[in-house]
Amino acid sequence: MTILSIITISHDDPIGLAATIASLRPQWEMIQSDCQWILVTSEKFTDSWQGPEFLIQPPQGIYPAMNHGLAAASGDYVWFLNGGDRAGAVDLLPKLLAALRQYPDILYGDALELDNRPWRKPAKKLSQMPFGMITHHPAMIFRRDLVTRFDENFSLAADYRLALECWVRGKQFVYWPEIIAAVTRGGQSEQMAAQGRREQAKIRKDIIGWTNWHCQLLKIFQIISAVTRRLLPRSWRRGRVV
Repeated sequence: MTILSIITISHDDPIGLAATIASLRPQWEMIQSDCQWILVTSEKFTDSWQGPEFLIQPPQGIYPAMNHGLAAASGDYVWFLNGGDRAGAVDLLPKLLAALRQYPDILYGDALELDNRPWRKPAKKLSQMPFGMITHHPAMIFRRDLVTRFDENFSLAADYRLALECWVRGKQFVYWPEIIAAVTRGGQSEQMAAQGRREQAKIRKDIIGWTNWHCQLLKIFQIISAVTRRLLPRSWRRGRVV
């Protein structure tokens, strides 16, 4: 029985994809009987290694590619570890499978941000879900039947919609005190932060009934937080809220 489906999407980033593969490949022999690995890519893959299942898809966006991989997933759980993201430790997968055998609805943990100074970014308290993702999305693993399809009307925040919907429905989020994923900063969410905030505001209005006033107030705090992080990173890490 397949416990975990790992889904990796990649477009025009051979260096990032190579880093993702390098983080999983040494562990694969230990866990491949319990795992499935799906790689959705728009380019040919020249490595002869037969670990992942390859799905070729023309570039259509993040969530169409993730949905393409999701449709092929047969595991009890799905983990979206996209090109450039890496497993959080060299021995992560066996421990991760043991944690999933406790059958949480959603397992989440910390993330390692790969910057000039790599930093273990701790997951926020679950009660902060209305204000944004409580951890990076590669540090969250969902029970497969909770993820029917990502909403392709969103370009950046469909994963937040999924997490918020699960939270509102009272699904069981279990914090696992490990670094699940190492992530590289500077992706689309950061490059298009204003659009991401707009999409998240719409999601909050739709799911938890926030008003425009609530959304605008949070937007102000988010902008202040982003500026503080850029100018005073140490202070931001000590006092981050949003």
